[in-house]
Amino acid sequence: MSSKNRLKATKTQGKKLKSHAASNVSPEQQYPAFSLRYLDQKHGLEQCNQEQKAALIETIHKLSQLTWNHIYSSNRHASGCEKIAKMSIKVPIPKHIPKDANFIAFRFYGMAPMIGYRDETIFYILWLDIHFSVYSH
Repeated sequence: MSSKNRLKATKTQGKKLKSHAASNVSPEQQYPAFSLRYLDQKHGLEQCNQEQKAALIETIHKLSQLTWNHIYSSNRHASGCEKIAKMSIKVPIPKHIPKDANFIAFRFYGMAPMIGYRDETIFYILWLDIHFSVYSH
């Protein structure tokens, strides 16, 4: 077969998306992204019922519509958050967590919090504290 009869390869790569992190906008003015990558098995989704799981998703969706500035300025029991001191955490802290990480709690089911830490715009959820046993309340 001659080279004239070959089909040309079609491009399969689309346009590249521009990263928000690469922009000049500060993380506080951006919207949070949520990660379950490091969710603890003993305080995770397996311990939640369907209603609690639905409340978690609704809370994540609601928070993802607000900037970090707005979240920090909100009442801690509404859309806001609460800082949790490391020394009040009662469960083992995973070794991969940065030493300078600040723990934050968001209420997701009544007063039950999800606890994690923030890295730039990403909030890593570590524990779902439905039994109020992860930290001293």
